[in-house]
Amino acid sequence: MKSFSVLVIGSSANRHLSDCLLDLGFVPVFRSGIEGALRALRSGPQAAVVLDECSCGVDWVELVLNVREFSDTVPVVVIVASDAPPNRAILRQLPNTFLLEGTTGDQALCARLDAVLADHAVSSNE
Repeated sequence: MKSFSVLVIGSSANRHLSDCLLDLGFVPVFRSGIEGALRALRSGPQAAVVLDECSCGVDWVELVLNVREFSDTVPVVVIVASDAPPNRAILRQLPNTFLLEGTTGDQALCARLDAVLADHAVSSNE
């Protein structure tokens, strides 16, 4: 059986991101903070992790590094604003880590998210 849950680190009030993931066939599981995210990863399989750096309120580089210590196979998608900090070079070097520039209300961003998840989402039996 495949895992269709996507762990989203950010505000559960982000309706655009939630609607986008539901339209793509995924169930968004919202958590805030690094500890909540890691607990969710330990509790069951996730097809991917999506981090909306605009609404998460945590150090997103630290969070991605923590997820990578937990798993190299779960894809991590970081949605970054165009004026995001210059830590992108670190993230581009990590396996299965994808940076998508834009805002979560942007339909083009939803299409790019669809492309990444279609190619890289992890099923629970992998």
